[in-house]
Amino acid sequence: MKNLSFILILLFCIACNSNTATDSSTAASTAAIDTNIQTDGVVDVAGFAKLLEAEHLLVDVRTPEEFAEGYIAAATNINFYDDDFADRATKLDKSKPVLVYCKKGGRSAKAYKILKGAGFEKVYDLDGGFTAWKSAGQPVSK
Repeated sequence: MKNLSFILILLFCIACNSNTATDSSTAASTAAIDTNIQTDGVVDVAGFAKLLEAEHLLVDVRTPEEFAEGYIAAATNINFYDDDFADRATKLDKSKPVLVYCKKGGRSAKAYKILKGAGFEKVYDLDGGFTAWKSAGQPVSK
């Protein structure tokens, strides 16, 4: 009877460890994808460009005048300084990742916090903003 109990406990431990190994490999895969993501969803230019390849919402939080000078293709302009910014931004589709950027990163960091506070789970902020994007030679639309 003791041997049977020992065998059952041993099998249970093996089963638990195999699930943990699967979870660890999944976590490792996710970590590999997220290597460009820093604290508070800040992503470097290369990581941001990679995120643009998947389905997403891209939001430029600069002023309309800044937006008219150039923007990342497919971006929607929602001016951070508008009184209704939070209302407009939080009406976006919460089921899709939201990528935000501004000129250098200040406004988009604040927009990130607003979106996260409104329940958006996947929000990414371009480190260095549009300035870093252009400096890295990434494509710009006008």
